Amino acid sequence: MSLRTLGRLLLLLALATSVYWLYPALQLGGLWRQGSDAYKRQLVKQATPAIVYEIPQRDWLEFPLDPGTTQLKIISSATVRDLAPIKQAMLADPDKRWTYALQIEVFDRAGRLLLAQPWHMRTNLSLFKDAQGREYTPAFYLDNDRVPLLSSIVRLNFAGLPQPDRLRLRLLRKDADIHDVVARVYLPEKIHAHKIGYLWQRLSEKTRAALAAGNVYPTELLTEEEKRALMLNSWQPIGPKYRHGELRRWDYYMLRDNEGEMIDSPIAGAGLHLAVGHSGMVPLPEAGGRLRLHFEAGGGIPPSQGDIRLKWYGNTAFKRREFRLHFDGRPLDYRLDLGGGLLEILADANLSARIHLIDGKGGETEITPAPQYLRTYRTDPTHPIEYGILHVGVTDTPIKVDLRYLTPPTESGAEHSPPIDYAFLDQDGKVLKQGLIAISKPDSLYDSLANDHPGARLSDPSTYYFLLPANVSSLRLRGVDEDEPVLVAVHSRPLDLPHRYRAPEDQFDFDAQGKRISAWFPLKPENHVQLLADNASVLLTVQPRPAKDNPKLLTGRYVWEDFHPLGDWKGRLLLTPQEPGTPFRSEALPSSYQDIVPNRDITVMVPAYEGLRTITPRLMWVRPRETPASFSLYVDGRLHQQGRLAGRYGEIELAPLGVGRHRLRLVSEAGGKLFLNHLEPSSPVYLKRLANQLENTLVFVVARTTYCEETLSVSLFQPSDRRVRSRLRVEVRGPAQGRLTPLSAWLFTLREFDVRPERRDAVAVFSTQDALTDAGQTFYLPFPAGTPQGLYRITIRLHSGPGGHILLSRLTSGVKPTQRLLHENDSVTYENTHD
Repeated sequence: MSLRTLGRLLLLLALATSVYWLYPALQLGGLWRQGSDAYKRQLVKQATPAIVYEIPQRDWLEFPLDPGTTQLKIISSATVRDLAPIKQAMLADPDKRWTYALQIEVFDRAGRLLLAQPWHMRTNLSLFKDAQGREYTPAFYLDNDRVPLLSSIVRLNFAGLPQPDRLRLRLLRKDADIHDVVARVYLPEKIHAHKIGYLWQRLSEKTRAALAAGNVYPTELLTEEEKRALMLNSWQPIGPKYRHGELRRWDYYMLRDNEGEMIDSPIAGAGLHLAVGHSGMVPLPEAGGRLRLHFEAGGGIPPSQGDIRLKWYGNTAFKRREFRLHFDGRPLDYRLDLGGGLLEILADANLSARIHLIDGKGGETEITPAPQYLRTYRTDPTHPIEYGILHVGVTDTPIKVDLRYLTPPTESGAEHSPPIDYAFLDQDGKVLKQGLIAISKPDSLYDSLANDHPGARLSDPSTYYFLLPANVSSLRLRGVDEDEPVLVAVHSRPLDLPHRYRAPEDQFDFDAQGKRISAWFPLKPENHVQLLADNASVLLTVQPRPAKDNPKLLTGRYVWEDFHPLGDWKGRLLLTPQEPGTPFRSEALPSSYQDIVPNRDITVMVPAYEGLRTITPRLMWVRPRETPASFSLYVDGRLHQQGRLAGRYGEIELAPLGVGRHRLRLVSEAGGKLFLNHLEPSSPVYLKRLANQLENTLVFVVARTTYCEETLSVSLFQPSDRRVRSRLRVEVRGPAQGRLTPLSAWLFTLREFDVRPERRDAVAVFSTQDALTDAGQTFYLPFPAGTPQGLYRITIRLHSGPGGHILLSRLTSGVKPTQRLLHENDSVTYENTHD
């Protein structure tokens, strides 16, 4: 080697050394420098390099395409700067995904637009660890400040279209955690057929194995035709159109042989997930039972402490219980006995709950509810949603529109009222009616997002109903506020389809799934598939809601009305059992009866009634024999009255009793049961009711005088000797509801009830020989708030089964104004009461 050559080599070495020390940030230097991620230099030997380009948000990243291009592949990847918040987000929400959107456009040589499409990507973090426990990603940069998330691939096929000439990309949006998005573009590699043979031999064994991974046979057994197909299916990268000073590019490495152990995302624990400020609802079987509740910290969530509240809702407003527990971070088991209904669980910590039903032998059956999902669609000013309306002939069609909004976690808890524009169109696209409706509900305690948007708050649904004439072909919904997208779910039903209900099974959500017939049926938007592709669909988890209790009702401040049918009808007196827990009401004393055990001293309390100092109780009896029997009533040790009980059923008025506490003894050998009214409840209470016999059809007229929510209860008492179900058809006709007008409530005009006989004790039917009914099964006719005022004609028809006796009643909270004259000791008192 000459001295001149040696001098040149020394000069080049000095220059390279100065470049390294003067520019330590160069990627070449980063490969060899020691640092916190110095182990990457070991992974480079196992990686395939590629050049990636940042996709701008304001400008375009443009790629020229070779003549004859029929397909291309775009691989994009989001980049984050700090792994700590990413890992923490995945720890708190194992289903966490990060999203970004690209605008992809393709032009031909004449500059005509062949494709303009937004693509929405969802990605997450994939982590591995090596034998030394060091974490790494399967793709990486040498720059320690850049960490790629998993890549997304878009493949475009232009077969049958004009020849494409250029491709351009722009970043439409990205999540806040994403620093930038990069892309690389590939075209099919052009290999001449005569070169395939020796090019295959030049490939390394690992590359051959990778190409042939989808084949059954190993590489050495592949045929020449199979090798040709594999080689013709390879891709080569292309570079973008260069603009000085505008392109940002990085070296990107993808591991070929990854021998590390994958670090799985934390998996949410099985059970009902409880979040702070969010209730978990557990339907309980009709008969209830002994429960074991198990609580532990949610999957991947560090244990924390807090209180747990349990609220039980029975099948009536008078069946309520509440419990409070403390969770100290360790798994907690709790046992309790509850009846059928709903159990609400609220926690001060993020927990997972599992609920088990214990049988009489100590065995357990898990009854933790499975998630129920509802798909919604997002709309804003530039993304309307259109639903096709299918009519049955020329009949009007009702629809139900549920509107919700999302509040980002960074915003305050103030309630929003974003408006939404609705329009009804005919088959020619002409707008028949247009208007605005708004969302006005607070954050939901029961519904949540199934995934994505961690920390975002979801509102309760604002529900509107529309009655659409047959000329309406579609409904278009459009969010008005760009910054407040609205989530939409639309349901429909045929107008004349009866709403079917099983009593009492459908009152309990526990075993209703798969058997209950939905009242409303979900509609898909016209562009359902495109909305899914554009990430414009949001999946929600929904839960049953507990009944809203009325304080006046719970304190006994209500008015009970029984209705009787029009025309000729048959009525019979029944003593029906009162619901346990019903508050004491002095107004109900005349119709409230209690068992009196004969030939035994009992202490009773006779409360004041309507200001009177004495009352006149009544004695009722149910006896097995017709022959008369005598009785003697002793009050406080003195004979108060004597008489005779004639017949198997009957009622007589007793001599007046003073209010206050008394010791009673009723002496009689009549047998059967004796009942006395006007007593403060101290034993099971029975209500004397005049029931209507249902043999075929009964027609009632009920006046609705308010726009508030009301409920009519229907109790069917079926013959005790006929243990078969009865089917009733109930038709409600009243003031017409407006067409094409947003309604706050919908009244089902046709209902069918499949009523199971009540298994409790039989009830005597007075004035009927040997007639007994069951204890009665109750179902309901709700009139939602906003239902028009007026007269409603209610027709109840027996469709099949034994029928029996019907009670149609209404319970109204508060006390209605009353005027009455009270007569006592020849004096007259005028009294006016009001609530």
